[in-house]
Amino acid sequence: MEAEKRKEAWEESKLKKKVYDERKKEALQIEKREGEKLAEEKASVNSVIRKEKRKNKRASVASFIAKQKERIASVQTRKQEKELSKAKFIAEQNEKKKAMEKEVMKKKELSKDKFIEEQNEKKKEVEKEVRVDE
Repeated sequence: MEAEKRKEAWEESKLKKKVYDERKKEALQIEKREGEKLAEEKASVNSVIRKEKRKNKRASVASFIAKQKERIASVQTRKQEKELSKAKFIAEQNEKKKAMEKEVMKKKELSKDKFIEEQNEKKKEVEKEVRVDE
């Protein structure tokens, strides 16, 4: 009888061990599945983060390019403004030069006319003197 009790106890402990092993196996499988799910979620999150970083990088590159284009346009605008200013200055200088040349020509004309007039007066005086002498 005692042998039977031991046998039953042994079989019961064997069953308990089997149940324990089954539960442990299930717990490990559940833990493994949860670990895999966490790994998938982490990979998914990392993927999203990488995509966002790439987007941000592209956006910052696009922003940098846009700023560079703005700077280039600004420099070109300033260059054009300088060229226009220079051209305007040269045109003004040319106008002043022409005006001065006209003024000089007028003075020369006046001076020439005055000279001719003086020469004519001298001729008249000489003619008067010649008449008086005759």
